[in-house]
This record gives sequence, C-alpha cells and structure tokens, in this order.
Amino acid sequence: MREAGAPLSMLELKARVLALAQRLAASGAHVHIPRGDQDYAIEVGLRMLRLRHLVEEVDGLYLVNADEIPLLDYYANSIAHLLAPHVVAQAAE
Repeated sequence: MREAGAPLSMLELKARVLALAQRLAASGAHVHIPRGDQDYAIEVGLRMLRLRHLVEEVDGLYLVNADEIPLLDYYANSIAHLLAPHVVAQAAE
C-alpha cells in the first residue's frame, strides 16, 4: 500500500475513487455520477481540483498540493459521517 500523499497514476486514482464511491453507496449515501459515466465524473472532478490548484499533475502522476491540505481535510471531514466507522478508521491510517 502506498503512503498517504504519495503521487498516484490516473489508474490508481480512478481505482481509489471508485472504491470510495462503492463504500459510500454501501453505507447508504447517495453517490451522484454525472451522465451515469464514472470515468467522466472522475475526470471532471479532477479537472476542477486541478483548476483550483488543490491537486497537481507532475509527469502523469497526481498529487495533493501540500498548501491545500487543510481545505482538503475540511472537504473529507464533510463526508466522513457517511462512511461506516471502520472505514473512517482505515482512511486515517
């Protein structure tokens, strides 16, 4: 397993996003997928994060902008209650 904050390829990023969406849905959360297309949803979401400089792309790998970690933590905390308690504990590791 990669350490938190390690750069991810698009394939790794998509796998993590899809796994998170599945865990959210399993917990009863509504997960909206625009156009019913998961790839589209991920690409648009990633584009918005990049435009806001929350995520950077370097040599085809995506990483969090370290200066924006407090804002990203805020967003993560806003959905943490939607995850089962054991999932929240795993995400903190």
